Amino acid sequence: MKTLDEIDSSPGGESVVKPVEPHKKHNVMSAQPEGDQSGNTGTHSGKPLKRGVKAAAIVIAAISVFVLLRAPARSAHKPASVVQGEVQASEIKVVPKVAGRVQALHVRQGDKVQKGQLLVALENQDLQAKLEQARAAVELAKEHHRIVQAACVEDICAQSNWWVNAKAFAERAEKTVNRSRALQAAKVISLQELQDSERDLDWARSAERAAKASFDLAVAVFGNEGKLVVAGNLEQATRTLAELEALVGELAITSPIDGEVQGRIVGQGEMATVDLPVVSIVDPQGVWVSFHLPEDLLSNIRMGTTFRVRVPDLGNEEVPVTVNYISPNVGLAAKGARGLDLRIFEVRAIPAQATQGLRSGMSAVLTWRDFN
Repeated sequence: MKTLDEIDSSPGGESVVKPVEPHKKHNVMSAQPEGDQSGNTGTHSGKPLKRGVKAAAIVIAAISVFVLLRAPARSAHKPASVVQGEVQASEIKVVPKVAGRVQALHVRQGDKVQKGQLLVALENQDLQAKLEQARAAVELAKEHHRIVQAACVEDICAQSNWWVNAKAFAERAEKTVNRSRALQAAKVISLQELQDSERDLDWARSAERAAKASFDLAVAVFGNEGKLVVAGNLEQATRTLAELEALVGELAITSPIDGEVQGRIVGQGEMATVDLPVVSIVDPQGVWVSFHLPEDLLSNIRMGTTFRVRVPDLGNEEVPVTVNYISPNVGLAAKGARGLDLRIFEVRAIPAQATQGLRSGMSAVLTWRDFN
């Protein structure tokens, strides 16, 4: 290898290579000029040093620029975490209040229904029979009440007169028996006549007791106390009828909300009980997005936080949602970066605006880079 000082230009333009003397070798790493050498001013010995420094500076500057430009590029292309959730909706399971056999089904799965619309008709013959009995009891109570209300004081007076006359007759019969006993003792009348008078007294006393009972009944029935009793009987019969009519009305099961039939749980002719639903209805307006997130992803999520989710079933439409519920922990996730067990939290977010076509069961995708 030849150094730059060993190359010189000849008059003819050709380069001439001169041999290097051992005592005149240049150390490119030394910055000491050799101007004290015989016939050498040091001009050619400083050029390699300056060029090396410049080259090193250029390399260092290029590396610095590359690093500075590469760092944000790596950050910009950092893979984003993607979290998948699910769109859910309020679902109401309609349960009958009374048991019965399914007589008719008036809706099918997927039907739109309105509040109060008939869903299922049940049949309960025992309940219908009790209803007819209650109606008959009410009619009888009404008639009794009408009779009592129409009764006047003369009815009670008539019963009173009968009792007074029967009592007077019994008193006369008793006096007759006492006189007959005295006469029979004096042998004035026979024993048969005495016994006849005693039978008349027994009959008179029985008649008096009957008249007294009839008078008490008239007072109880036609008096104020009797009127209250009859009115109470009518009220009780009316209340029982109303309760049975309400139960029979529950045999017609109607929709409690405006919504969509999610499914029919019973079929035609099956027995429906009070503890099992017959129809499930979904409220399409009451939808939300549910995510199950480990706790290390919750640092930027609070109640009221708004973000956007992508719904693939709607052509990747972005839907703005607002967090309205963060549940307590529901389980354990995988080990975190520090080797700790991470709790799982359910986060619910409701759409910030009405979104056409958003339905329960659709997937919702959240790109976690938006929170970093």
